[in-house]
Formats: sequence, structure tokens, C-alpha cells
Amino acid sequence: MLFAIPSVCIARVFNYLKAYEQLGLSEAKRQAYDSVDHKFNDAIPSEKSINKDNFFVELAPVFERNARWSTRQPVPSLGKVDSSRTDVEAFYNFWFDFSSWREFSYLDEEDKERGEDRYERRELEKINKAERERRRKEEAKRIRRLVELAYSKDPRIAKFKKEDQEERERKEKEAAKKAAAAQRRRFKKLAEAADHWSETAAQKLAEMERVERLCISLSVDEMASLCDVIEKAISREDILEAISKAEASKRNGTAKVDSKGGEKIKEVEKSTTWTSDEIQLLVKASNTYPAGTVDRWVIIAEYINEHRKDKSTPPKNEKQVIRQCKAVQSMNVKLPATTQNQLGASLPDEDTWTITEQKLLEQAIKTYPASDAERWDKISTAVGTKSKKACIRRFKYLVQMVKSKKEEGS
Repeated sequence: MLFAIPSVCIARVFNYLKAYEQLGLSEAKRQAYDSVDHKFNDAIPSEKSINKDNFFVELAPVFERNARWSTRQPVPSLGKVDSSRTDVEAFYNFWFDFSSWREFSYLDEEDKERGEDRYERRELEKINKAERERRRKEEAKRIRRLVELAYSKDPRIAKFKKEDQEERERKEKEAAKKAAAAQRRRFKKLAEAADHWSETAAQKLAEMERVERLCISLSVDEMASLCDVIEKAISREDILEAISKAEASKRNGTAKVDSKGGEKIKEVEKSTTWTSDEIQLLVKASNTYPAGTVDRWVIIAEYINEHRKDKSTPPKNEKQVIRQCKAVQSMNVKLPATTQNQLGASLPDEDTWTITEQKLLEQAIKTYPASDAERWDKISTAVGTKSKKACIRRFKYLVQMVKSKKEEGS
């Protein structure tokens, strides 16, 4: 006796067979089916909803969900706030070059097998391929938006960019500093090689101070241009004229500051006042470190900042010291007899040394050791024409020159 099989059971068997063909026999068909998983969440958080506080909480699960589509496994995780730079860069390199196996043939709207002939089936396949490519591009854009969103909001990336910017600025400042030092050394060597373009000791001291002043005030480019002119100059007069032009150009350039910048500079200058204590220290330091001392204004500024009583105001710099010296000079302040009446100008005869006096001083310094309590009295007697204080000042000046040359050489 034959039993009739219910139609429901027959339909179910055919469904099982079709499902097996789709999921069990063909890897390509299985991927096509998995690619359109209706339970998968394609959503990406909005840019406004992400900030540095919820960055990892909101985006880590999104990357974990989408990692399933990667052709390369394992997929690096988003990490933590303290992840190393190497790990963070590896994560973004991976996701910016993301390779997905996701494809959308399962969503084909046209069944090419229904075509009546080869031509019609080919046309239906062409329509399906165009639609698959459109969906593939949309998927690639979706992943790209996710990665770009994360990169723009990642607090670690912001930190790395800030560090890179600071490092670039540090290197630029270091390079500018080295370039400025190189041009200053070049200028000083040109001056020393020509004996500071001077014919007398007094002229030499004045030119030495002018060289130091230009080293402070001129920019790298201005200093380089001046050195180029000096190297090409034929006569001493041409060189001195070029130096005078550089000084005048710097003064004019400072005077032609735009209104806003000029107002700011004036405000700063007004806020930088000098106390009577600082002026006394300025006078004393100018006497201790006379014209001709290498880096004279820097040394005087450091002396004032170290010995002043009131340290609540901003420290003085070399430019402020030079300006104040000119101000004291213009007021015709009567300074003590032991002090230069014109700061930064000519020196008293006691500080002008001949070659013979210099040699006697050097020999006496070698003869009388530092342990001798009456050393400087004996040195003054050995020189014959200079006082004890003049010998000490000259010794300090020579020591400072040696130190400066060593620093320039290094």
C-alpha cells in the first residue's frame, strides 16, 4: 500500500536541499549569504557623538563587529589610551588598507538562469555585476568613514601630532640657533683677522664693542649679508661703511614697526622699569667688565639679575642693559671717579694696555701663584704702570676672552 507524502514535507525537504547547496557545498555561496546577515549592525556613530571621554567605549565595539569582514586575520584592536605609538600606527595602517571579503551577489535582483538565451543571460549578469560593484563601493566608503572618524577623534593621535609639532619647532629653533652662532663666529673671525679694522688700541676697543652689539641685534640673514660684504670689500673704509649701514638699517627697521606691534613693544618697555639698586649694579658691572669684554652685555645682565635685591620683576636682558646704559649716559649722571663716565664708550687710560704691559702682566701671573695673599700687589708692582684694580680687571677680561673662544670652538 502506498502512502501519500504531505506537500508540506516535500517543500521542507526541497528547502533543506537548497540550503545545503547554498551553505554547505560552495564556499563562495556561503560568503555571499553571510555578507548580507540581517542581524549585522552596519551603523557608524556620528561625529558629534564621539569625544575624548567616550572614544574607546563607543568605537571599540564597532571595530570589533567589522573585523569579521577582513581577509587578513587576526585584526588589531583599537587598544587603550596608553597604547604605544607603534601599536596605534599599526592599527590605523591596517584599517586604512582594509581588505574585505564581503560581497553582495546574494542580493541579485535578476536571476540570469531565467534568461531565454545566452545573450539575455549575459545582459542579466551585467546588471547584477553593476549592482554588486555599487554595493561594494558603498561598503568600502562605510569602512573608510569609520576609520577617518576614529583617526580624527583619537586622543592618542592628537597627542602624537602635538609631540611631532613640538619636536619640529625644537629642531627649527636649534637649527636657527646654530645658524646664528655660526654667523656670529664668522663675523668675529673676520673682525679678529683684520684686528677689528682699527689703527689704535682705543679704536680697537670701540670696534670690539660694536661687533658685540651687532651680534646681539642683527638677524641671521642680516649678519650673513654683512659678512658677505666684508669678505668682498677692498678697503677698511668700505668695511666700516658697511657696518655703519647695518647699524643704521637696524635702527630704522626698529623704528618702522607697525602700529599694533609698536604699541605692544611700548607697553613692554614701560613695564620694564629700573630701580636705583639695579642702576647701581649696572654702573658697578660696567666698571668691572669694561668695553672690549667678550659678550659684555650678556655678562652685565647676568650680574644684575643675580645681585639685585628685588627679584619679583622680570630679569633684565642684554638689549635692556644697552638701552639703560645709553639713558644713563644721556642724563649726564656724575658717576664715581672709579667708574666710566660714558658707559660703553672710551675707557680710562688705566684700562688701555700696551703690548709691553700685557707681557709683563702675563709673566707676573705665572710668577706669583693664586695662593699668595699679596699676589695682586706684587703683580701690580711687576707691571709698574698699572694699579692693583686695573690688573685684576685685565685678568678677568682675559679669562672671559679665553672662555668665549673655547665655547665658539666647541
